[in-house]
Amino acid sequence: EGEEGEIRGDFSINLPYNLDDKKLIIKPEAYGIFYVDSMDRSEKYDGKEVEFVAQVVKPTGAGEDILIPGRRAMTCCEADIQFLGFVCHYKGAKNFKNKDWVKVKAKIKYEMCPQYRAKGPVLYADEVLLTGPVEELVQF
Repeated sequence: EGEEGEIRGDFSINLPYNLDDKKLIIKPEAYGIFYVDSMDRSEKYDGKEVEFVAQVVKPTGAGEDILIPGRRAMTCCEADIQFLGFVCHYKGAKNFKNKDWVKVKAKIKYEMCPQYRAKGPVLYADEVLLTGPVEELVQF
């Protein structure tokens, strides 16, 4: 901390992927870091292509072309498990149901999103394919 109370130093984290790459392949064990970093620094992900495996949530009233791919995370104990998902636009979203495991290939756009009530990373999927499950809980 500096004389004026400012935070000094480089607090960037070592990401398990390279943000300079046009396409980010997110391994199952890296999903938690990807989610947190893309929410905290959305502008760094704007325009990137991404590929990851996640579980589907279909919120009531979200529209037939929207699904929420994500994973569950536990940071402390079982009582604090949360679903970490992204708003995703996909023309075939109506073909998936809650808890389906999918591989998502999408482009990230940093934009205003009613579901976030703010700007954030919104996915526009080119492809969403049924796949097998990965470890259900995200590790940090």
